[in-house]
Amino acid sequence: MKRILHRFLVFPVLALHLIANLEVSAEIIDPSSCDPPGPSETRIHHEEGVLSMHDVTIILEGADITHVTSEIGSCAAIYVHHEGEGKISIDISGHDNSGTVKKGTINRSGDYTAAIYVYHKGENDIDVIIEDTTITTSSPGALRNHPVYIWHVNEGDIDVSLKGTEIATSGGGTYNHAVLVYHGGEGDIDFSVEDSRITTPEVSYNRGINLVRGNDSIGTINITIRNTEIETAGTGSGGLRTTHHGEGGINLVLDGSTISTRGDTSSAVLIEMDLSETDATVFMRATSNTITTVGHSSRGLFGRNDVTGDVRIVSKSNRITTRGELSRGIEGFNASTKGDIEISSTDDAIVTEGTRQAMGILALHQGNDGRINLEVRRADITTEGETSLGMYALHLGNGNIDLNISDSTISTSGETSMGVQARRGAESDLGINGDISIRASSNTITTEGDSSRGIVGVNLGTGDIRIDTTSNHISTRGEGAHGIFGDHAGKGNIEISSMDDAIVTEGSMAHGIFARHDGTSQDQGITIHVGGNIKVLHEDSYGVGIGYLDSGTVHRGGSYDESGHRRQMVNLTGSIDSAGTSLFLAGGGRVFIGPEGFMRTGTGRAILVHGDTPGENEGDPVIKPKLHLDINLGERSIAEVIGDGWILNDGGGTTIIINGVKLHDSSTGVILGAYAPVGIRDIRIRPEGVLVDHEQDPWVISEPALGIITDRDFSAADFIFTYAPRGALYEVVPNFLLGLNRPVSPGSRMVSSGSPFWTNLSMENMSYQPSASTLGAEYGSRINGIEAGVDFRLGDDLAVSASIRSTQASADVSAITMVGGGKILAEGHGLALGLSLDRDDGWYARSGLFLSDYKLAFHSANRGTVADGIGSRGLSLDFEIGRNIKLGRGIALVPRIGAMRTSVSMQDFTDRVGSNVRMPKTFHRAFNVGLVIKFKNSTPEMGGDLSLKASIDFEKSHDGESTRINVSGEDLISMAPGERFVLGLEGHWQRDSSFVSVGARASVSNSDNRRFSGYITFGMTF
Repeated sequence: MKRILHRFLVFPVLALHLIANLEVSAEIIDPSSCDPPGPSETRIHHEEGVLSMHDVTIILEGADITHVTSEIGSCAAIYVHHEGEGKISIDISGHDNSGTVKKGTINRSGDYTAAIYVYHKGENDIDVIIEDTTITTSSPGALRNHPVYIWHVNEGDIDVSLKGTEIATSGGGTYNHAVLVYHGGEGDIDFSVEDSRITTPEVSYNRGINLVRGNDSIGTINITIRNTEIETAGTGSGGLRTTHHGEGGINLVLDGSTISTRGDTSSAVLIEMDLSETDATVFMRATSNTITTVGHSSRGLFGRNDVTGDVRIVSKSNRITTRGELSRGIEGFNASTKGDIEISSTDDAIVTEGTRQAMGILALHQGNDGRINLEVRRADITTEGETSLGMYALHLGNGNIDLNISDSTISTSGETSMGVQARRGAESDLGINGDISIRASSNTITTEGDSSRGIVGVNLGTGDIRIDTTSNHISTRGEGAHGIFGDHAGKGNIEISSMDDAIVTEGSMAHGIFARHDGTSQDQGITIHVGGNIKVLHEDSYGVGIGYLDSGTVHRGGSYDESGHRRQMVNLTGSIDSAGTSLFLAGGGRVFIGPEGFMRTGTGRAILVHGDTPGENEGDPVIKPKLHLDINLGERSIAEVIGDGWILNDGGGTTIIINGVKLHDSSTGVILGAYAPVGIRDIRIRPEGVLVDHEQDPWVISEPALGIITDRDFSAADFIFTYAPRGALYEVVPNFLLGLNRPVSPGSRMVSSGSPFWTNLSMENMSYQPSASTLGAEYGSRINGIEAGVDFRLGDDLAVSASIRSTQASADVSAITMVGGGKILAEGHGLALGLSLDRDDGWYARSGLFLSDYKLAFHSANRGTVADGIGSRGLSLDFEIGRNIKLGRGIALVPRIGAMRTSVSMQDFTDRVGSNVRMPKTFHRAFNVGLVIKFKNSTPEMGGDLSLKASIDFEKSHDGESTRINVSGEDLISMAPGERFVLGLEGHWQRDSSFVSVGARASVSNSDNRRFSGYITFGMTF
């Protein structure tokens, strides 16, 4: 112990405190044993069997350790070698930035130079804490020049913590890692760095931090790096390299740091599982970092697993820039027998540049079993170079690929560059199984270069391809540059759904959406849904294309279904604007166009079906293309769907269905008598048909095939629209409802004192012919009503009437513009209120209010009931004033004037053939002037009184009688003269408390409009 104290007295500047649980025989090996000795070295060496059960603790505070010796062998400034079972703890904490561990400049050719070297051969932990310290090493010729070198070969954990530390190494040798931690035994490695800076020289295979576990080691590597700068240069260099050859996993948290590497095959961050046969996971979480790499095959964030287990990378708000051929921003690689790759990128900005195959994000699976799941949100990815890819998932084994991209911007430039690509298989192999699913929403994807594509799915094995895109902007430029591309060479289906996208392509054979299939399955199919907008700017390009031709023969198309159509379907609910062909199907298939789907073409080829298929056996006739076209016109014309383009089937048969009705059969041609409903019109195909009479390169319409009808090429001129009978029903319904709601004045019943109960039965026949109308619809109606009420005398002059009315009515409708018509049925009830004033001087006034509610049914002559249960309401007001002028002998003249106002409404509805009917509130306002002759005679012998009256009135409507109703966007107007004469005759007989009234009215105008009505009323006074 005296020797130890002597050393501290000799070198007090070290301020070294050594705390060791040592036996008397323990010793600190004299630093002079180094050759040559260093003036300020500390060596602690516990030999096995001597101090095997003891711990070693070194606490160095605010101290300098300086070594300037040119030749020191493998010595270190702090050297701890433990072969026993104790624990090694080193705490180096500088204070006020004064603590420094310096190696100085070491001019030597020896290997394994280190500032801090810790070796543990026994069983226990190694704890190293370095804070607020600067460590510098230099050895121009040194191999493995490591400022911090931790090595454990037995059981125990390694815990290393660096905070506020700057580590720099320089020299000309290779493998100069600033920090090297190796564990060859059992136990975890916990490594953390915070607020530090690490640099290495520009020589080969230098790493800022290098963590390694040996082949037979057991334990997890846990890494945390925060707010730290790492800079390395040289071939194979890296900011952080972690390799696990044993059993366990790797976990990394990287936060708020800056990592820069320069050199071929350099990686800013590389963590990998290797050689082991155990199940282990490689996990990386990186947040708010700035990462830059330069060099061939350089990588920003790289997670690799060669054993059974997963690779999981979570990246958020990072700025990653890589430059060099085969450079990658983020890469997940799995070569295990079983394991997944999961990459999540959120709010990242990734730039990769290289002459070839620069990739923003790459997920590569070479294992036999596992899935790839790639999630990208709000990212900005830019790549440049031949075959560059913004996002790329490649699976060479069994397992699904799932790609989800949202709210991101992806830009690529270079020949065969791709915005997003998922691929299964390197070559066709039905033995590998798995589906491809790509979901993209609210992204902007731009590619530039020949054969560049926006979104691509390729499957060379067994499994489906499904691409779902929503609200994306996809722009491609270059020959063969497709917006969305699905390619299958195995067994399975392709389904592409593009909804609310805007796709623009510019270049020869650059298609908006293109799919092809070269598999062997008998149920392989291609389905494409277009619910957005596609714009194609080159005349030899397709808006949507399926398959292609080789010398007129179909290649890469879907198989056949049981009806002889290829399993190739396009469902268009959006729009296609193509300078070339809007839709192309090699060998035929099915096309469905929704109520908002339409296309425009610059070449006349709206839909082109082309290409023969060889027979099954040699010598069999070729199979001609077969097209099934189903259009939901809604309320549009054919021209609004295909513009001035043609529906072309080069050599085969075409079936056409419009709004659910087959109008043309692929075998028999036009179906005579078949009409499809389109709004208020019906559509048919004219039997003679029209053929394309001119050639449009590169497509030449061939002669009809044997046994195939010739009427197979269609334009808008082939489709004939005529008004449908149901249109006449809707045109007259406003006038019909006005007739149902005409007011009835209570005056005729106010003839006696008391308060009579009464019941009224009425029947009315009416004929209506408009003077002008859209369809020329006319009708004859019959209205039957029953009404029950009571009159209340409120005095000698004033009376009130209240009643309820039930009505049934029908109208037989026809029109001169069409064949057939239909019937309108109405049932309803109402409430009537009346007020009557009779003065002794002969003056009187009447007023009435009538509220009604009806249910309507519409029956078309050619389609049956098209609507029923349609609600309607009416409100009528009328007023009349006149004077009874008595002439004597029971005779009186009554001059009178009046006014009325009627309003009717009907609920909006869509009928059973798709017509949308909307009737605005309809009004009728009129005034009348007339004269009544009354005769009253008492008949005592009959026990009662008899009254007769006759009337004539002139009625004029305000602004005439005009009604309007909107059917499927088209206004139907009906007008009739606004003047008419109304004749009336009425008899009333009363005996004691009972009475009966009968009456008739006739209304005529200067047209053929007539209205005849009659009624009978029974009552009793109480």
